[in-house]
Amino acid sequence: SSLSSKEDLGEILLVRIIKEQYLLFPTDTWFCSYITVTCPKGEHYRFPLYKWIEGFVWMFPRGRVRTVRSNLFHNDRAPRCINTDSPTDLPHSEQFSLLKDSSFSFTLWKEDKFFGYQYLNGINPVMIKKCLRIPDNFPVDDVTVISLLYLSSLCQQNGNIFLADCKILEGIPTNVINEEPQYLVAPLCLLWKSPQNKVVPIAIQLNQTPGEENPIFMPTDPEWDWILAKIWVRNSDCQVHQLVTHFLHTHLFAEVFNIATNRQLPMGHPIYKLLIPHLRFTLDINTLARKQPRRQL
Repeated sequence: SSLSSKEDLGEILLVRIIKEQYLLFPTDTWFCSYITVTCPKGEHYRFPLYKWIEGFVWMFPRGRVRTVRSNLFHNDRAPRCINTDSPTDLPHSEQFSLLKDSSFSFTLWKEDKFFGYQYLNGINPVMIKKCLRIPDNFPVDDVTVISLLYLSSLCQQNGNIFLADCKILEGIPTNVINEEPQYLVAPLCLLWKSPQNKVVPIAIQLNQTPGEENPIFMPTDPEWDWILAKIWVRNSDCQVHQLVTHFLHTHLFAEVFNIATNRQLPMGHPIYKLLIPHLRFTLDINTLARKQPRRQL
């Protein structure tokens, strides 16, 4: 839409928009990237927003004006964190717009190839590392695996041996549910990239300290012993994902940048426009996480 004026308005610093109200129609929100004003002499004024807007009156400042600070983005109890108890208290642009549902296929979960595939393409593809030296507390020797994989030597695999180590879980106290203590392991999992370019597990130790009560499981063990060992490893991998990779390194880390962006950068700043699509909904989900803390392991 366009508006015209017979008089020169001079330099335009602010645009105000009023939406008509209709008694029988519910209010809705609009997403506005920016408004551009073109003057008769050819000057262009851009008023950026890049947010959902609600209500009936909105004001758009020029991109070069200073930021408008809000107490919402300051919490004395937790510096640099959001000061709200409910997602409904957040600006609309920070709230979820929909709920997503996902479905999964469980047909391949027993296969070693799928187990290895998940380390590269699953929810936590940051645990697997190239293994240049077998850890001292993981006594896997050449004799153990040569007959299994027809390998010449673990030390001569030219970078085809990998390790997933969940040592960070060692010693973490677990929860008690229905008077039953829960269990958590801190496993080490050795993987091998086969000539068919498939990553498969070849040895699993469920705890960090080797010994008679902490055996090393291998694919040649009875089927369900090997499957259960892989289940324990996958469980620990999910715990690391939820607490470290996901919650700490993603949610809490991103919240600091979200708060800094909203407090320090004007909406027209190039860095603001670059960051804001990636920070959307961060405060909403973090507020929910604080209101409903995750149970202990």
